Amino acid sequence: MATGYVINRTTVYYGPSSTLYPSIDFESGATSSVGPNESVTVLWQEGSWYYIEYDVSGTSRKKRMYIVSSAVSNISGSLASAPVVSRTVTSSSSQVYTGPSTSTYVQAGSIGVETVTVYNKIENSMTFIEYNISGGQRKRGWVPNSAVGGGSGGPANHTYLTYSSGGVSLQMIRTRGSNIVLASLGETRNLLNSGEYGINGGFFDVGLNQTLNIAVNNGVPVIGQGVYGGLQNHMLYGTLIWTGSAFTFQERTYASQITGSHVWAQGGYPMYLQYSDWRTRIGEDWLTIIDANSARPRTGIVGTSNGDVYLIISPSATVAGFRSAIQAYVGSVSTALILDGGGSTQLRCRNASGAEVGYSQSRPLLQIIKLEDKT
Repeated sequence: MATGYVINRTTVYYGPSSTLYPSIDFESGATSSVGPNESVTVLWQEGSWYYIEYDVSGTSRKKRMYIVSSAVSNISGSLASAPVVSRTVTSSSSQVYTGPSTSTYVQAGSIGVETVTVYNKIENSMTFIEYNISGGQRKRGWVPNSAVGGGSGGPANHTYLTYSSGGVSLQMIRTRGSNIVLASLGETRNLLNSGEYGINGGFFDVGLNQTLNIAVNNGVPVIGQGVYGGLQNHMLYGTLIWTGSAFTFQERTYASQITGSHVWAQGGYPMYLQYSDWRTRIGEDWLTIIDANSARPRTGIVGTSNGDVYLIISPSATVAGFRSAIQAYVGSVSTALILDGGGSTQLRCRNASGAEVGYSQSRPLLQIIKLEDKT
């Protein structure tokens, strides 16, 4: 999150364009503007526009709107990744707000039963959307998750998403870090037959009941005691950690080396989305082990700064293509791992209509990353 300063009075808009999106305030009918001499919070940048948050004068409420970036000076801090389209859905009727709260932010408008665009931004159980208004224009704003979740048949605690970039198709489960628990299937069942929702976990030697990655819940190994029970990373040292309130990434050989509190910790190959020299950092020998240059099923996990976690698979991708597609969706975050792929790649959950979806293969799995609450 960053801050900035608007010296001159400047018009703000409901999206990153002064022609496609209006500036007229829904409640007052006046032109929305910021400044002069006003401090704002800068949430992200899209091209030559900033998405900002500011206080509404004379009230206790706030607004989030778009402003041309040249109007904001003295930027301090880091900007979040700009949102990308996750899907289009048929919404249910709802009021739309300029920020992720029905009480804190000014109303932006309303939607009915119509097609809306959903972005990969969720805060306080509200989703960032774009919808059409009269005159050929559009608005962006926030609605309760339930308004774009497909009604009562859809899941309340996870969202199934699809995304394509660079010829690579992704299937994803988005949920909260607090809704994840690591579990063992003991190489007796695949994910479909287990009755669980989630994805496959770390690398393992088929038939030996031995995991090659850290996999612990509250410090307890998922598979069992010993170096192959989930207490050690044998294949690189990337470890994604859920502290109970945030995600961290640490390079650790042993679970006992993890610093700070952790509710769960999963090991795997670091994606190094924030580095252009990721191949060098991983090492070509390690990339050869996972057949990085071949198009094959891939699995990954990404933790985000707001506590969301993405469980991701692709039916067919090189490691470079898989990384690039994920990077296009979530940005260059450091909290991302490549997990076991090939015949191990599996995903299962429910879509917005309540139907079970995913990617299934017959291989029995040793360790999975499952949703604690499937509803």
